[in-house]
Amino acid sequence: MRLVGQGQGETVDLGQIQMRLLAPSSATGGTFGAAEFRGSEGPWTIPHVHEHSEESFYILEGTFTFTIGEDTIETSPGAFVLVPRGT
Repeated sequence: MRLVGQGQGETVDLGQIQMRLLAPSSATGGTFGAAEFRGSEGPWTIPHVHEHSEESFYILEGTFTFTIGEDTIETSPGAFVLVPRGT
């Protein structure tokens, strides 16, 4: 079992955003990872591929744009996005 309370967990500064590691893949044998992201308007990352894991996002506030291949989607609070591995 792993419990990470409010304000706990390692925080990584990624420039425009901060990532708080809730369940790093090192704690799950590389099968899963969870993080909380906070920051200003993006873009936050350059296009990239996760070869070995899915990536998911639950939007709490603000709007986000995701581009997967040729598809671009806009999200709003309450949206959940699952990005399949290898995309």
